[in-house]
Amino acid sequence: MKSIEYKKLIDFYDRDPDTKNLHQGPLVYDDLGNISTHFDPVWRGQMYGIWATDDRGRDKNAEPFEIEMTGCGIFSCRKDAWVGFNERFHGFGGEEGYIHEKFRQAGYKALCLPFLRWVHRFGRPDGVKYPLTLENKLRNYFLGHLELGLDTDPIVEHFKKWTPEEGLITLRKKCHEELKANNIIK
Repeated sequence: MKSIEYKKLIDFYDRDPDTKNLHQGPLVYDDLGNISTHFDPVWRGQMYGIWATDDRGRDKNAEPFEIEMTGCGIFSCRKDAWVGFNERFHGFGGEEGYIHEKFRQAGYKALCLPFLRWVHRFGRPDGVKYPLTLENKLRNYFLGHLELGLDTDPIVEHFKKWTPEEGLITLRKKCHEELKANNIIK
């Protein structure tokens, strides 16, 4: 993060020291001109969320605005406001949308800070350097949705293109039992 954005973020917290909201900023594409401010909550290509742009985020000096969800390339909150990721998540997937809803269920908001920009490197000439498996994505989505009391049927519906439905239902049941055994859900 450039020092000017860092300073603006510190100033933002100084102006609202009691905020418990989750704060994020617009993604800047590789062309360093186009941006996306949030995800539309849509399933596509084994992911929950499609990049979208709210025109309010185009102006770096615009006021913060509420978003439903976005990528987690950069996010910030006060340390005492952190609601935490599910400790059972593994690898990539499930965090986007999940963490936003977890803040909302705690009574807070997810906000886009138009000045807090970050570049997402979509091109990966050396490949992805972290585990990116269908199994991790599925497990994380089920764990997160079950923890938050969200409908898991859309997960089954979307992923049955890649995995037999019976296997998805079995995994959902295993995740439910795991969360129940650890007193995360009833």
